[in-house]
Amino acid sequence: GAPRPGGGRVLCAAGAPGAPGGGLGPPAGPPPGPDPVAHLRRFGSFLAPDGKLLILVPNAHSLHRRAAASMKLLPRPDSLNSQDHALGHLRVYTPDLLREHIAAAGLRLTEMRGVFLKPLSNRQLEEQWSAAQMDAFFELGKEMPEDCSELLAVCTQT
Repeated sequence: GAPRPGGGRVLCAAGAPGAPGGGLGPPAGPPPGPDPVAHLRRFGSFLAPDGKLLILVPNAHSLHRRAAASMKLLPRPDSLNSQDHALGHLRVYTPDLLREHIAAAGLRLTEMRGVFLKPLSNRQLEEQWSAAQMDAFFELGKEMPEDCSELLAVCTQT
């Protein structure tokens, strides 16, 4: 993996665009397919005893997904949209479902938080928002994690 400040190493980047099997990491046989628990178990097996697995997934409870469902742009907040498909997402997570998959994979969840309070589409944000506005909504996301665009989970071996 790539060296990191403080001596840590980045082992894999699941879902990296163009990555074979949806992720990068040490060769350890074929990827487990679309089963998220199998993926988590596989990535967890690469952890050093004091290692951490960072998981970033779309949040079904996010403000922008709930708004899209309310406007009938999505059937439900947990439905995949065109951007999800373009990024290779196979599902959208609720915090409870992410916790369930982490536990089923035999990992210990040490932290979960939201990342970026996103009230508009990516295109609207890119075309209409300043860097200061983006920064403000990243900060607001710390106060409103359940409404954020993404869920970040930090896990260790059990």
